[in-house]
Amino acid sequence: MPVTEPTKLSWETAISRFFFRLLFSVTICFLGIYGLQSAFNSGTLDGESLPALVLLFTAGMLATRRKRSILFRVLAIVIAAAVSAVGWWITPIGLTHGLSLREATRYRDEIKAELSAPATFENAYLARDWGIRRKKLDRSYWRLCKELDEELLRWAKQFAHSARIKFKSIPADDIAAAIRIRQTCFEVANSLGTSSFFTDTIESEWLEGAIALQARKLEALPRRDWEGFNRTSSERMALAEAFYFAEKQLERAEETWVFESISDELQIILIHTDPKMIRERCREAQQQLLTLKCIAPHDYRFPESRRLLFQLALSAVQKETEHHIKAGRVDIAYGIARKFAVDWFATAEMIGEGQTKRLEELRDKCRDRADVAGKTDDSPEITPLPRVRDTAPTTIPELAPPPRLKP
Repeated sequence: MPVTEPTKLSWETAISRFFFRLLFSVTICFLGIYGLQSAFNSGTLDGESLPALVLLFTAGMLATRRKRSILFRVLAIVIAAAVSAVGWWITPIGLTHGLSLREATRYRDEIKAELSAPATFENAYLARDWGIRRKKLDRSYWRLCKELDEELLRWAKQFAHSARIKFKSIPADDIAAAIRIRQTCFEVANSLGTSSFFTDTIESEWLEGAIALQARKLEALPRRDWEGFNRTSSERMALAEAFYFAEKQLERAEETWVFESISDELQIILIHTDPKMIRERCREAQQQLLTLKCIAPHDYRFPESRRLLFQLALSAVQKETEHHIKAGRVDIAYGIARKFAVDWFATAEMIGEGQTKRLEELRDKCRDRADVAGKTDDSPEITPLPRVRDTAPTTIPELAPPPRLKP
């Protein structure tokens, strides 16, 4: 019986079959990886996919070899897919630093079981551990994490309700307890990634009561009781620092109290008719405002009250300097104007509206008058000392020798 020699393929046919096998294997890899990702809720393509890629590519190359039965081809692909699924289940993401699908599923189930318990304010410490495990799960299998986020949001809503009840249970003047509750809420929100849910509405009812209480305390103080203002400022400043919404309202309450106090102070200042006394009292009142312990920044505190003081002090110093100029004391007028510009420059700059220019004009006016007065000084000349006559002898005569004693 003659032996049949295997038919030799042309190089064109061999290349075509190689590329067909390669394309088929890549297609098997793509379909297999896509199927595993869909089946296991994985959105990653990292170290856990390497064994599956090798197996599927090898199965694709074996299935496309010549003279292989259909059963062999099907079994090669099925076995490779099954082994890839097992490898996918146990291989960690990134091979070393991530979670395997088995660990990720366990993480998800454990957190879900813990989240099934009622959310109370006392077990808020658990949120930090959940947040750490959630971030690790999100890096490995974000689709599993997305399922978990629904449970976390449900727990967060229950916790927000318990926090609102906790706020209602504390007195309006217990600012320290409110700060602790607010800080706990922020920590829970940051840990669970649900910051958008925790808004100012949780503590809004308590905060409105706390602001109203501080405003009533301030209103009860007698006007011009600066020591009482400083004594009660610590609570207002602590509340404003912890709750941004309270800062503006408490600042307005302080502005109102100070404005009314300065209005009363001006009534007392205006009793005096001496411009110098009015100027000094206005300066003392301004220094008192600048030393108060208040919420507003130092350079921008109490603008309306300082405006009243500045206008009255400016009117007084204009009268005072004009009086000195008419009396011929221009140097004293210039000294007063220069000191006034130094004392009130910060206030004038804060008020704006060209007030610094008014200070400069007053100072320059007094300086010009002083310069003119210095050039045309009409004071009488001092009488010079009498001169010594030149007829006096210029040499000292010799003294006579003492008389000799007789022996």
